Amino acid sequence: MRLSTKISASVSLFLAAALLISAAASITREYNNLEFEVHEHAENDLSIFRALHIEAMLSRGDTLNDNPVIATLNGTMKRINKDPDHLALWVVMSAKVLAFQAANGLDEKEPPQDDIDVEALASGTNVGRMVDADMYRLTEPVILGQGDGDHKKCFECHGEGMGINPGEVIGVYSIALSIKDEWAHFMSSAKQSIFVAILISILISAFNVMLLNRMVSGPITRLTGIMNRLAGGETRIEISDLDRSDEIGDMTRTMVVFKDNAVKRLEAEDALRLAVDHAEVANRAKSEMLTNMSHELRTPLNAIIGFSRIMSDETFGPVGNEKYKAYLQDISNSGEHLLELINDILNVAAIESGVLELNEENIKLADLVDSSIRIIVPRANTGRVTVSSSIGPEVPIIFADERRVKQVMLNLLSNAVKFTPEGGMVSVSAHQNGDGSLAVMVTDNGIGMDEAEIETGLRTFGQVDGGLARKHEGTGLGLPLTKGLMELHGGTLRVESKKHHGTTVIVTFPGERVLAKDAI
Repeated sequence: MRLSTKISASVSLFLAAALLISAAASITREYNNLEFEVHEHAENDLSIFRALHIEAMLSRGDTLNDNPVIATLNGTMKRINKDPDHLALWVVMSAKVLAFQAANGLDEKEPPQDDIDVEALASGTNVGRMVDADMYRLTEPVILGQGDGDHKKCFECHGEGMGINPGEVIGVYSIALSIKDEWAHFMSSAKQSIFVAILISILISAFNVMLLNRMVSGPITRLTGIMNRLAGGETRIEISDLDRSDEIGDMTRTMVVFKDNAVKRLEAEDALRLAVDHAEVANRAKSEMLTNMSHELRTPLNAIIGFSRIMSDETFGPVGNEKYKAYLQDISNSGEHLLELINDILNVAAIESGVLELNEENIKLADLVDSSIRIIVPRANTGRVTVSSSIGPEVPIIFADERRVKQVMLNLLSNAVKFTPEGGMVSVSAHQNGDGSLAVMVTDNGIGMDEAEIETGLRTFGQVDGGLARKHEGTGLGLPLTKGLMELHGGTLRVESKKHHGTTVIVTFPGERVLAKDAI
């Protein structure tokens, strides 16, 4: 449900409730007025009847039987009561009076007509109320010694003759007044009040909805549409309601700022996307160029290395001067170093291009590490660095590319030996993690690195010992290539190092590549 609909519904319900409450209050007032007017009417009629009846009773003489005065009054009451739908009057006697009349065989008996008569006789007070939608009843008691009952004849007749004590009810005067016309007028007025309240509620609600749609809902809907279009990348959008001085105006002016920012963001995204595309094209061109150049360089390099070895071995005859043999050895070593560099470049290019494939098999890690150490030992001995391994046969088998894993170990061992001073130590260890993965650590107590140097070392062609005066040879491909090879296996490479306190490189193979020890 939209916000404007909720507001309209809330306001409309509030107004409708207020108007209906007002109508109910008005109806209640009219009902009270009706009851008051009817009571006054009934009270006036009953007082006239009461006065006439009492006057007749006081004029009747000493006999208890009817006389002409009473007969005339009774005849008048009968004629009045012939139309009970409009007005009915009667007299009710108390229980003592009725008992006296019955005991003396008198014909005049006036018992209670309904519960209102009984209530008035019992309470000694006026009782008046509406008994249904078209009748009002009023009953007024006569009490011996009070008001109209405080007369000598009342005491003579009812006190001494009937045994009624002062303060007791002698009887009651009752009236039943028809209020059909008044009730019909009241109901018509009540219905009219409710109808007017409902009609006004509907008109105000309709006006409220129209006003909210024009002033709030419409502008908000337009702003929502503009935001959706901006989110979809559309920027050629006109924004209205900028001249309003209320909250809608504030929102539209904010939307203009949002639009400008969105335009700038889209332009920046387009520029970034174009730059990324150019970078990818340049990276592919670089990789293709490196691959082509590397292939072109390897062919003559293989010839240089092969021919220099043949000449150094004097396969086809003596070289002559011993210095030539030393030069030939330098030529062979330099060629092998350059070939190793080209192979690393090819591997990095293949990884970046996503074309390097793995030839996977089950590998005993302990054997692979031992063979890698044997290759590094001559270089370590030259630098008087001790290389050792604590990996035993209990280490699980791994499913990986043996050539690439050996390349990883050789790169890590070579770096560790290179950056460890004389008398230093390089060690290899391994352990299985709780998640089933296998971590292999190569640790040295060499020169170490800080955080910035670690970041440099992991970048392609990044060299920690950079510059023309660097002490250690290298191309800056060892760690990036090793990291790429581990990621091809689904693993990770992490470097922990502290300046002047050595370095630990941790390569981790995922749990799915770690097999049981008897898998081979």
